[in-house]
This record gives sequence, C-alpha cells and structure tokens, in this order.
Amino acid sequence: MDPKPLVGDPGFELLPALVNRSDAAAVRRRFDLMTEVLGLDRERARDWTPGRLLQNGLWAVTDGERRLEPDRAEIARQLPGRGRWGASPCLRCPHDSYRCSCRCPCHPRHGP
Repeated sequence: MDPKPLVGDPGFELLPALVNRSDAAAVRRRFDLMTEVLGLDRERARDWTPGRLLQNGLWAVTDGERRLEPDRAEIARQLPGRGRWGASPCLRCPHDSYRCSCRCPCHPRHGP
C-alpha cells in the first residue's frame, strides 16, 4: 500500500473497491451501491472509471504487462460511461439501462 494525501474528485477513488472483489460481473451493482451510500454523483464517478482503468493499464504496460487483466476488462464493459464511452443509464428503466436501446416511455430520454 502506498497512501498519499491527495485532494480530488471522490469518484476517482471507486475503482479499487470495484476491482478488489471476486465477481467482476457484479460490478454495476457494487458501483450503484457505493455511489448511493457515499452520496456521489453517479455520472461523474462513472465517467472517472475509464480514465482510471486507462491509467492503471498504462502503469501495467510500463511494468511489462502485455494485456489488460480480465477483471479490468469486465469493469470497462460493465460501466461504459456516457457520451463517447456509451449510453447514459436510465435508472427508472426496467431494461438493462446501460445498454438500453429501446424507446420505452419510462424516462424522457427514451420518449417518442
């Protein structure tokens, strides 16, 4: 462990808690619980995730690694972010809102 006293966006710090668990497929649920309990802005925290994954991946390459660890790749798939990274989730949508392409009326973004 190498703790450093830093000040920054709290959403940047969620990745270690997402990675240090045994089931990478449950990452969305853990992410949702952490952002809710900690009172973090979901979109900001989600938007930090690809950057943090990239940073850790670059460190791994510098250390001689040749590929992304499977749990990191799963996190990248589970939390695509918004804008360039993927669709913004609709929390009220009963469908898989991270990849929802339906036109359901459950949320204004999905309306006609």
